[in-house]
Amino acid sequence: MPIPSYAPMVFHEFEPWGVMSLKHAAVKAGMGRFGRSGQVYHPKYGSLLRLAAIVTSAAIPGDKLLADGLPCPPNCRACMKGCPSKAFDENENFQKKTCLAYSVKHAIYPLALKTEEGLKNIERVINTAGHNYWIDCDECVKVCPLNKTTNKKIYSKKDTYSS
Repeated sequence: MPIPSYAPMVFHEFEPWGVMSLKHAAVKAGMGRFGRSGQVYHPKYGSLLRLAAIVTSAAIPGDKLLADGLPCPPNCRACMKGCPSKAFDENENFQKKTCLAYSVKHAIYPLALKTEEGLKNIERVINTAGHNYWIDCDECVKVCPLNKTTNKKIYSKKDTYSS
């Protein structure tokens, strides 16, 4: 069964859920480690990854797990400083809902996260009207020094879809 990277997604108890966590599967398969921004970082490609999966009953060996700990340079806070939504709390923990409220471009979504009534109804709102959305922020990816070593340009929507 193929599992794409962004859909299907539903909300349960105020948290976004997919069929499976592709990020956790990537880490468990030895593809990378979680960084400060909550993204998975590959040793060669940084966080410039597009994750997808195929669920199978076949026995497929994974790669050796990478060492524990952050892949981020010890004193680096580039993603935190570059984040326009300020999605890190006072303990430097990434706050997924703060990021999503800023970066997901759907008229209902940011409003739903900012009101008490919206929070009560977020599952119904997002699981119905919220399926037509796009993510329009990648500042943490752009400023991350781990992505600079890949010699790849990070394209914005404007770059990739302009005529």
